[in-house]
Amino acid sequence: MNKKFLITTALLTVIATPPAFSDQVITDDLIVVGNTCVGFDCTNNMVFGTEVLRLQENNTRILFIDNTAGDVLGQTWMMLANGSNNGGNNKFQFEARSLTKDAVLLSDGTYPALDCSLATGPPAPFPYVECLTTGFIPAGEPVLVQDLAPNYTNTVTVPWFTVSSGLYLGYAADSNVSIGADSENVTGAVSIGKSGLKRKLMHVAKALAATDLATVADIDELTDKLDAIDRQLNAIESAVNAIDGSPLFSSNGSLAPVGLLALAAVFLLRLTRQSPKGARQ
Repeated sequence: MNKKFLITTALLTVIATPPAFSDQVITDDLIVVGNTCVGFDCTNNMVFGTEVLRLQENNTRILFIDNTAGDVLGQTWMMLANGSNNGGNNKFQFEARSLTKDAVLLSDGTYPALDCSLATGPPAPFPYVECLTTGFIPAGEPVLVQDLAPNYTNTVTVPWFTVSSGLYLGYAADSNVSIGADSENVTGAVSIGKSGLKRKLMHVAKALAATDLATVADIDELTDKLDAIDRQLNAIESAVNAIDGSPLFSSNGSLAPVGLLALAAVFLLRLTRQSPKGARQ
């Protein structure tokens, strides 16, 4: 065979063979002068703002793994931004999770409920009948998805990690905020626990506005004021009882002791009727 032909064939084979991509292991420090984008939606010559690091795709997640611990909840933490399912919640969340998928995926209230009883695909040849969406799976219940071929009419659970949310920040106006492991997500509320799991808020400032949270100190102060008013009312009652049936003036025209008590009672009554300084009338 012609030697020139063999060389030409070998060169064409090398040129036509697509490059092989593999993991890159860097055994020294990696220094990036400039910005970095990570994710399937990063593009060439993309324009950065002031961010140094950008995660850009449908599933923006950062996973933290402590290799010194066993497979226990809290060894692995994940930081999540927004739900990965279509129409999922706009949220920022920290959650502890197991290393392996030892549970099933639970709905956050945005996963569709499916009726696949008449489904014939996909990926059966077109045209095929898809599952019908009948609403949403309530939060906390297992997510059910269409089974693989040929069991198109079945729905199955999705294997998932055991998770416990440590921080949940919802974006919508009626969304929720939950703080602390196993805190219940309540729409339009800030939750720091749940039934059977109570937590305390510490170092809360004194309430000023009508919508501020009242502390024990605020209640104690109000109780002291009510006790003072109660003592004043008792003094008035004693004075009234002493006055009853007794002359206010003595025979020489001077004010009798009972009259002095009456004046004191009137004075205390006026004090109790006055609004505290700065209070609304």
